[in-house]
Amino acid sequence: YYRQQQSGQSAARRRALSFVYGELLTFVDGDDFLESDHLYRMQELFTRNVQMVVTAYFEDFRRKAVAVKLPSGYTSDDIIPDKTLRSLLISGELKGFLCNKMFRSELFAECKLHNTFNFMEDVREIANILTRNEICASFQMVPTYHYRQRSGSSVNNCLLYTSPSPRDGATS
Repeated sequence: YYRQQQSGQSAARRRALSFVYGELLTFVDGDDFLESDHLYRMQELFTRNVQMVVTAYFEDFRRKAVAVKLPSGYTSDDIIPDKTLRSLLISGELKGFLCNKMFRSELFAECKLHNTFNFMEDVREIANILTRNEICASFQMVPTYHYRQRSGSSVNNCLLYTSPSPRDGATS
């Protein structure tokens, strides 16, 4: 565990990458939490020679947890090739966030997280990883990651939740 002065997500992730020495890597935001078997379920799928595992997750907003499923038509037994992963990312069926994924750490050898780009930089990095590497992935279908969005988060303050949604209990 390392602490640093608030400098943005990119700076924190870049610093964390400087400490990586293991074979596998995952990211957990400070306000998120994991089910007790999350890491075990994720690393278990790496025995099939994949470079990335993506898990289903919960979005916890205003004390309501909603399960976010992975793209339909796949099981945890499938190995998904890079072209399919890119297609799922482009279509929006696969979210580009770092938080619900585990990677082989060598995928981040050429990581380009910049201090000046702190808003959704993880989406850009996932796209870079998928375009510069021939990788395959597995999907862990049981939600074990809880993504919590604080009211003061960059996503909440900028683009995605500028107006009330039905999830918030608002009606049209």
